[in-house]
Amino acid sequence: RVLATLPWGGAWVHWVHMLHSGHLLGRPGALAAGLAGIALLALLLSGLLLWPRHAAVPWRERLWLLPGLRGRRRQANRHRALGWRAAPLLVVAAITGTAIAFPDTTRAALE
Repeated sequence: RVLATLPWGGAWVHWVHMLHSGHLLGRPGALAAGLAGIALLALLLSGLLLWPRHAAVPWRERLWLLPGLRGRRRQANRHRALGWRAAPLLVVAAITGTAIAFPDTTRAALE
């Protein structure tokens, strides 16, 4: 049973889909969105590979936002603590955006 319907173009998600698929900016826009998604995946992967390698930084400082830190150490603490929390959402966004931008490649890869 259908509970509700949403006309196409009635939500921001439709605009985002049209942006990634090339309907708003053409094929160059879709190519740029797809390449940005691939670059984001590469940056996420490199960050996740480097994250556990900071042996000098205590685990508590890697996982949680610590009050009282100053300067570069505070900035690094925030980057590490928020980065591992945001990574799963960013991976999903990068994969789905890239899949929408390159539908033929995605279809071939999934077959």
